[in-house]
Amino acid sequence: WTGIRKRQIMCRTEKTGNSSLTGVSYMEKYDGETLIWSVSIPEFNIQGYSEISDGVLAYGATSTMSSLQNTYAWLAKFDENGTLAWKIMMNHGFDDEYIAAVLENADGSYAVISRGDYNYFCLSQYSAEGKETHFKKTEAGCNGESLLLFLFREKAVALLKKHIEQKMAFPVRWSCPL
Repeated sequence: WTGIRKRQIMCRTEKTGNSSLTGVSYMEKYDGETLIWSVSIPEFNIQGYSEISDGVLAYGATSTMSSLQNTYAWLAKFDENGTLAWKIMMNHGFDDEYIAAVLENADGSYAVISRGDYNYFCLSQYSAEGKETHFKKTEAGCNGESLLLFLFREKAVALLKKHIEQKMAFPVRWSCPL
């Protein structure tokens, strides 16, 4: 199999005599069964990725041990050789934010579809250099419809493609694994 894979490894760490679990995520590129490169990402657990024109965007969320801890969405860009170009923690004022999909736009920027605090549907725009250029949140409510929309993000992304193109006036190139 040729392409990108993600891998989660659970590591046990010791903190002043107490044992706890922390996650380490890896992005790996293979040519057939041959590993080309592997990069660890200790800041967040990878929940998905998008292959883009000049590399790969990994996205996920901070690992938490309690529902009292905030869960931040993260986005990291790696070039074709696995070198980190940039990494950002999204902070839009939510206690919990999760990324559903990342789309590469024709101009090289990225549209990020996320959910905040189970109540908000969010659309962010990031430059090729990882700078946020736009953020919009829409209250969706914490109900079955919004949860289904998030869980079935493939259909949500397909439905939103036209909306994104119409509102932002540029075409979206599909680069997320749907």
